[in-house]
Amino acid sequence: ISMAPQGEVLVGKTAKENSLTHPGSTVARFKHQIGSDTQFTLGRHKFNTIELSVFLLGSLKRDAESWLGEPVSEAVISVPASFNAAQRKATKMACELAGLKVEQFIDEPMAVALAYGLHEGPDDAKYLIMDLGGGSFDLSLLDNHGGILEVRASTGDHQLGGRDFTELLMADFLAKNG
Repeated sequence: ISMAPQGEVLVGKTAKENSLTHPGSTVARFKHQIGSDTQFTLGRHKFNTIELSVFLLGSLKRDAESWLGEPVSEAVISVPASFNAAQRKATKMACELAGLKVEQFIDEPMAVALAYGLHEGPDDAKYLIMDLGGGSFDLSLLDNHGGILEVRASTGDHQLGGRDFTELLMADFLAKNG
């Protein structure tokens, strides 16, 4: 999320492009601070994590409405498996402020399992889902019982993610090829 020089809040690709020329007016990787008192500065403005999430969710809502050609008011929201009750509550508040009623929260590894159609797999199958996202690493152990996926265990580390691996690989490469 970025603040354009004219004061407009940018989300997505335009925010990423703006970050190249205005890095002090851009924030990323704030999802895991939701539910805390953390404040972020975009230009001359301060925002908490709920406010930043409202910008992001509002943009996603508008994109969905444009694609579907109809209003969107309800959503199933995927969150990291490591999200606690305060983080889920703050996420729900951000959704409501963005005009979305949260029908259900689903852990990100379960969302991956459903997207890959694992619920249509063989009965009594067991799955270990490893979701290495940009900023978190989530694991879920699932059982399939007649098309119903049951979470047996779920955990995650929001301090370890794909960006962490990318940064380590880049540092190692630069150290060797300096």
